[in-house]
Amino acid sequence: MSTPTRADFADALNGAGLDLAASEFPSEPFGPGSAWAQPGAWTNPGGLPNGVFECTWEIYIVVPQDSRAASVWWDTHAAAAAGAVMHLVFIDSIEPISLPTDGGDLWAVLITGRSE
Repeated sequence: MSTPTRADFADALNGAGLDLAASEFPSEPFGPGSAWAQPGAWTNPGGLPNGVFECTWEIYIVVPQDSRAASVWWDTHAAAAAGAVMHLVFIDSIEPISLPTDGGDLWAVLITGRSE
């Protein structure tokens, strides 16, 4: 597995059949279906030689903002969203979150994974 790009994540999410509007970077205003990947820490687990690093990725998906609809989205689409990016990262977690924005908190799904 090679290090994916933001465009790789956007393509994977847009092709998942989940009615997402994934982009390479977060773009406001956010609404249901907004999605993007954000690279995080680069770590060298166990002090591996030759500059072998793992990159942590956070993939955000804004879901419907009604609490019932957000729960239904989680129940029916969370596994498919994870499956859409599984070829890009080793998935560590997928969880519902409250995403803070300038306009207030939004219901979202956060997929956290690692790539080489």
